[in-house]
Amino acid sequence: MFPIALIGERNKKEKESLEKDDYTILLIIGVLGGGIAPFLFFEGLKRTTASDASVLEGGELLFTVIIALLFFKEKLTKIGYMGIAITIIGITLISSLSSNTNGQFNLNNFNLNYGNILIIFSTLCWGLDNNISKIISKRITNTAKIVLLKSLIGGIFLLAVSFFLGYKVIFEITQIPYILILGIGGFGLSLFFFIESLRIIGTLKTIVIFSSSAIFGLILSFIILNEKIEIMQLFAAALVILGLYYVNKDELNYLKNIGK
Repeated sequence: MFPIALIGERNKKEKESLEKDDYTILLIIGVLGGGIAPFLFFEGLKRTTASDASVLEGGELLFTVIIALLFFKEKLTKIGYMGIAITIIGITLISSLSSNTNGQFNLNNFNLNYGNILIIFSTLCWGLDNNISKIISKRITNTAKIVLLKSLIGGIFLLAVSFFLGYKVIFEITQIPYILILGIGGFGLSLFFFIESLRIIGTLKTIVIFSSSAIFGLILSFIILNEKIEIMQLFAAALVILGLYYVNKDELNYLKNIGK
């Protein structure tokens, strides 16, 4: 993001300077969305499967909408609230399935996997981050600058936490391409497009499109990692997707009416 932030057309046109409140917001989203959330997510991912994690990521939309309703005074109709309820059911169901149940729902084994709980908390942090990021995206038009500062703050935070917990940075040469893909594509470019979307189309429409990552996550976990996808996972995924659809149904219908 550094070269894009420097040579981008918006940087040349942008004359506004960052104020004290802007630095405070950048610090919050940097630590929250760039540090705490990814730390919890990867710690949780080590203790669960990629397919479960991809479905639980749908919680980001749920928390984003709830926070928007409670603190940013955005409103939903009955259909929207029904969608939230369906999403909660789907997330609860998938998080209750342990690897020992072979995807079979059993009330006697109804418990939360520790890794799944960490991922749920990471989506809560990202839900907060999404709503706060919308504020800064309206103030600063140079999206690359936001990503650059947020990444720098989050990176410093994660390095400090890793040092405090005694983690050793050990990796092989063959792992460097994967690290670059995760850093540039999975974080840098992904965050750039996400914040740019927040600025252009708003929080709800951005997050509903972003939630399609659950579908890609399930497909790729099967193709790349050869993970088995159980019937209950598919059912839970369907519930989450249905919930996401209902949460944003009124917004999508509004756009259609404008088009007419």
